[in-house]
Amino acid sequence: MIPPKYTCDGENISPCLTGPEAPEGTQSMALIMDDPDAPNGDWVHFILFNIPPEIHELSENFKVSANPSHA
Repeated sequence: MIPPKYTCDGENISPCLTGPEAPEGTQSMALIMDDPDAPNGDWVHFILFNIPPEIHELSENFKVSANPSHA
């Protein structure tokens, strides 16, 4: 379960997300936040792409820059 703070019933902000280091040779990464248990069926909350491989944490309420050199 996602805490209400991160839903439209709360502050509707993104949670802090962490992941492992990217495998050697990775050029960029993507993140798909998919909800297969949504009331109306499968729901994609967001998609991030062109994430630099050295990024392995996104802070709570992270902002995506329009500058492709920043995630």
